[in-house]
Amino acid sequence: MMRFSSYREGDTDDEPTFSPTDKGRWDVISSKLDTMFLVQRDYALGGHVMPEATKPWLENNLKYWFAGNWRLPYKNRASRTFGWGDDISIPGDEYFSFLNDIDYSSELLNHTTVFGPYHFLTKILENYPGLTPIGESPVKEWQDETSRKLATAIPQPSSLLLELLAATSYVMQYDDGTILTPTQTANIKAGFSPDMSEILLRRNDGLKQRLLHTVSVADLSATDSFDLKNHIDSAYQGHPVVVDLWNTWCSPCLSAHKSTDKIITSPEYADIVFLYIADESSPEEEWRKYAPTIGGKQIRISRSSSEKLTKEYGVEGYPTYLIFNREHVPVTKTTGFPGIKEYTGLLDSIK
Repeated sequence: MMRFSSYREGDTDDEPTFSPTDKGRWDVISSKLDTMFLVQRDYALGGHVMPEATKPWLENNLKYWFAGNWRLPYKNRASRTFGWGDDISIPGDEYFSFLNDIDYSSELLNHTTVFGPYHFLTKILENYPGLTPIGESPVKEWQDETSRKLATAIPQPSSLLLELLAATSYVMQYDDGTILTPTQTANIKAGFSPDMSEILLRRNDGLKQRLLHTVSVADLSATDSFDLKNHIDSAYQGHPVVVDLWNTWCSPCLSAHKSTDKIITSPEYADIVFLYIADESSPEEEWRKYAPTIGGKQIRISRSSSEKLTKEYGVEGYPTYLIFNREHVPVTKTTGFPGIKEYTGLLDSIK
């Protein structure tokens, strides 16, 4: 679950102003962001002390999240947080050296249950200079090229990291709504272990099934008059409704969607309406990329409408699920994905 933070972009005091050509600008950004990491870490702990046994694991999880949301999207952060214009150059190699401070061992990379690695890995692929999608390249060939390009920041990337980056590149293609080509299917079978191949090919099959279903996508952010109860009463009369409150920047939300992708298209729950609501904190371009691949009924509302909704239903974080019966009486609310068993139990209670 992503907690609502009291920190907001632009809250820092006495921020110096830089032009994109100022010498040392990326050193300043690095220093500021490293300070913000400490603030975010302390906020996440909520005054608690990390047990020594879990400290490496938890701190590494926080590094994944912070790198993915703050350090790697450098253009976005330099523009929105530090007030730079859009004409921002690519930072030098030294800026990305923070990637070498992260532990990529299997003990930690395979057990990132607080902030899963997928979001972090996508941000590496999207923002690290020179990296390209895997496309129809053979897996080993792409991994060797990626390792060479990463060498300055991560001198010896582990085989596990390279494998997950390659797999993530395929998943990002799925997220864009594009199924595998025959060449890509053959490359996956030849380039990954049987277990990883099965996961990637099963995801491709799931995408094929989702594309057979019509997905409703509507951006309602131009108005501040959205009312959830009125919306479901007018649009989904007689149907139980599961409202999934999410946003594109919420990695636990995206992870939960992957867990439920087959459930929402199951004939067993065909009568249930799955309504996904994001707000303007999700950039429109990002939202339009993700929404069709998730499925269900997708809407995006204004910040004002979102604030009203979260206050009315006592929403404290994302994802939050609001469960309504056929009469659209709220049955339950749960924050954070409860797991497949409990989630399907909630669906069974209203179908």
